[in-house]
Amino acid sequence: MALNRDLFWLGDLIACTAVAPIVRKWRDMKIDERTRSQLICNKLKPIFDEIKALHSDLLHPAWC
Repeated sequence: MALNRDLFWLGDLIACTAVAPIVRKWRDMKIDERTRSQLICNKLKPIFDEIKALHSDLLHPAWC
């Protein structure tokens, strides 16, 4: 996953102003979102790998 770092540079500039609490909250939300997404992917990958290994015949089209 590619990160858009331009917004973080803008956040660094704004973090020294009166809106720093808003920037911190926004960054925390982004980090939390990415962390949850990564955790879900890490939990589902072994399940999908097992399904592919055990039921690979069901993943091919019937006309092949």
